[in-house]
Amino acid sequence: MVGQVSVSEKMHAMFDRIKIYSHFPAEVYIDQPFPEWGDEFKEDLRALLRNHHVLILRGLELAPADQVIFTSIFGDVAKPWDNHRTHPETALVQVVSNASRKESYKSVTLHWHSDESFTSRPTEYTVLHALMVPSSGGDTLFADLHAAYRDYGEAAKRPLARLKAVHSFRLLMGPMVAARISPEAARSEEERFPDVRHPLVRTIPGTNQKAFFLNQLCVSYVEPLTATESTNLLNSLYTHCLQDMYIYSHKWRVRDTVIWDNSCLLHRVANIPANEPRVLHRTTTSGQIPQGCED
Repeated sequence: MVGQVSVSEKMHAMFDRIKIYSHFPAEVYIDQPFPEWGDEFKEDLRALLRNHHVLILRGLELAPADQVIFTSIFGDVAKPWDNHRTHPETALVQVVSNASRKESYKSVTLHWHSDESFTSRPTEYTVLHALMVPSSGGDTLFADLHAAYRDYGEAAKRPLARLKAVHSFRLLMGPMVAARISPEAARSEEERFPDVRHPLVRTIPGTNQKAFFLNQLCVSYVEPLTATESTNLLNSLYTHCLQDMYIYSHKWRVRDTVIWDNSCLLHRVANIPANEPRVLHRTTTSGQIPQGCED
């Protein structure tokens, strides 16, 4: 469901239209160029993102350097962990493209994941800006793990508060990345990212809200459960969290800019076309050490 929301006179001067979906995302149509935005407008954007987890800006022009400045509205801009696809103008921007990429590496983004959860301080916000999009396919799907946690039965939630998920780069991420680099470089990447343990249920930064913290690419098991218990629990949680009611599918348009909160969402790409270009620029912000319900 989409509904118009009332906004201040100043917001009307900046935004052509704002749409709020039933729980996420928020969608904003821009009618002023980025450099003209003031601090109040930027805080409005931060509030929309905090409340709706995904923020879609339509019709925004962003050169690579501008995207870095834009991303800093939401936090400290992070260097990409993977420096193989950085933009020639700035190493803080990655080029996401379906051209000249091995199929095994493309398959990384087909899995539901949260960016860099295999690090001790996972990415907080990710920004994608669309330059070229196919006529069909290449959508980005988001799953709202805050809403999924909210709807989970209270009795079922209780024992999850003490559990830790082991996020392992070596589970699926490492082997897929290794398909496009040398064996020596692949070993070096694995050494850079030892296994980390994060709460299975985490607090969304800046709020008192909770969300499941999962990743099909990296979560290898849940402690202190047995292997069978861990597998059964993860399968059950993915089945619950990936119901249609929790998923938004974004069909890209040129000059779309989408920002999302990795602390409470999973995302993946669907149906990447092989015969039409899909080119986006990606930036991220640094994250915090995830805090659990009992921290």
